[in-house]
Amino acid sequence: MSRRRWTVRARLYLALAFAFAPMAVASAQGITDLERAIREDTRIIESAQATRDQRLDALAARGVLFRKTGRFDLAIVDLTEVLRNRARADTVYVERGMAFFATKEPELAMADFNDAIRINSDNAIALNQRAALYRAQGIFDEAIGDLDRAVALNPDDPWAVSERGLDRFSLHQY
Repeated sequence: MSRRRWTVRARLYLALAFAFAPMAVASAQGITDLERAIREDTRIIESAQATRDQRLDALAARGVLFRKTGRFDLAIVDLTEVLRNRARADTVYVERGMAFFATKEPELAMADFNDAIRINSDNAIALNQRAALYRAQGIFDEAIGDLDRAVALNPDDPWAVSERGLDRFSLHQY
C-alpha cells in the first residue's frame, strides 16, 4: 500500500475515532452523568468560597469533561486558563493538545504535546498522542520512535504496542 494511501486511511480512522470516542471514553471511565459533573465543576469555579487551587482544579476537570463530550472549543478555553496559572502542568498540556488535534489544529496540538514531554519526558500519554498526530501526518518513523518510548515506559499498554506494529507495517518493517 502506498504511503499516501495509508495516510488517507489513517486520517479516516482518526476522524472516526474522534467522532465516536469522547462519549465512549467518558462512559468507559465510569462517568455516567457528565452534565452533572460539568455543572458541579462550574459551581466550584464560580464559588466565592472556593480557593484559587480549587477553582483551577475544577477548571481542569471541566476542561477534560468538555473534551470528552466533544465540546473542544470550551475545553481549550478552560485548559488554557489553567495553563496560565500552572505552566508546568504536563497533563493539562496533553488534554489541550488532544482538543487541538480534534479541532484540526495540528501545529497547536504538536506544540502542546512537545511542551508536555519537555516538562515530563516520562509522560506516556503525551508520547502516545504525539505519535497519533505524527501518524495522521504520515510521519511514521517519528510515530514509531514515540511509541517505542511509550512502550518502554508502559509495556502493558495495548494501544501503544498495536499502533507501533501498524506503523512498522506501513513502513514495511516486518
